[in-house]
Amino acid sequence: MRVYKFLFLCLLFSACSAKLKVATNDDLREDLSTKNPTAIDGKFDRCSMDNCHDLFYLFFEKAYIGNYVNSRVELKYIDENHISLSMIENGIVLETKIRYGQFVDGMFEFNSKLIIVPLIIFNFYNVDKIRIGILKNGNLIVDNRRRDVAYFLLFFWHNKSWATYDMEFARINDQNIQ
Repeated sequence: MRVYKFLFLCLLFSACSAKLKVATNDDLREDLSTKNPTAIDGKFDRCSMDNCHDLFYLFFEKAYIGNYVNSRVELKYIDENHISLSMIENGIVLETKIRYGQFVDGMFEFNSKLIIVPLIIFNFYNVDKIRIGILKNGNLIVDNRRRDVAYFLLFFWHNKSWATYDMEFARINDQNIQ
């Protein structure tokens, strides 16, 4: 029984986090906290302004091959801890998710994915954090941080972490939607 307690404590204190760094574009973004949380409502282009990042993959954890031109993501503020994310293609809603999160430094932050597999010999966890905000020009700004860690008998077997900050996605006006 003492060994189980020791292994549990080792797993507990093994730094299971993927904390996002402080946003660097403070002067360009709106404060969404309690002042203007509905500013997040709107439809946004699926591809980032630099065409490197896909909102479908970031928000819905799946690679969806479809028409990039008529693909959108719609965000709706529900309350201070929930937002709705909808995947739209050609005007048809393909999938909708409600995410639980909180406002941190004027941006909405939530865990996209959290997987913990605690076994006696092998431990694995995956944390994927996403932070979203609105720029003063109305576009969506997204920060993402992911961390994967695996232990084998309390020794690191796999430890990988990466982050992408300041991904900008254009707001789509309703009259431009087909």
